[in-house]
Amino acid sequence: MSPKCAWVHYSAVFQSSVGCPLSMCHLSQHQLHDLQKKYIPTLLNKIGVARTHAQVLVFGPRSYGGIGCNNLCIKQGLDAVQNLIRQLRTPGYGKQLATILLRTSQNASGLSKSLLQYPLIRAPHLEGHHHVHIQRYLAKHKASLEIECIPEPTYERPGDAYIMDVVCEPETETEMDRTRLKYYTNAEKSIKSTIAKAI
Repeated sequence: MSPKCAWVHYSAVFQSSVGCPLSMCHLSQHQLHDLQKKYIPTLLNKIGVARTHAQVLVFGPRSYGGIGCNNLCIKQGLDAVQNLIRQLRTPGYGKQLATILLRTSQNASGLSKSLLQYPLIRAPHLEGHHHVHIQRYLAKHKASLEIECIPEPTYERPGDAYIMDVVCEPETETEMDRTRLKYYTNAEKSIKSTIAKAI
């Protein structure tokens, strides 16, 4: 197989078959590495590059002297963020679902700050994969998303704090396990519903 055919196979077959569903799945870094660890060295051999070529050069852009392969770990996170932004910017059913997902996740977290705007906030009690996956990706790359559909926190009196803001502080969080954190989240939800009924 010629180097040109090997590159065409990589871009037309491998990337399209593996890369397409990445934005909606939540594979771990290890699983993504396993997906590409057998294919990339074979590709490097076929295009005439040593298998032990530095990863920075393998995944670096061609304009800077790299080979131009896509790192699936980065591609998955970028695709998930782009997909979320695309859904929020396109009017219709997809935008409504994304808005409901983000508001529900924010409400379920019990935290005052938006999890995508402040991705370094610790929230080990959150369930689900999609929101948590995007939050981890943003935190790892020191990025954030400010989304207008997530309401700003409201405080009734000066000095008030959300229960989960206090519970999820690094000092407190290390002392509690996930079940205990879940207990506090449920308690805060019942307090909110009691206040809403009273009003």
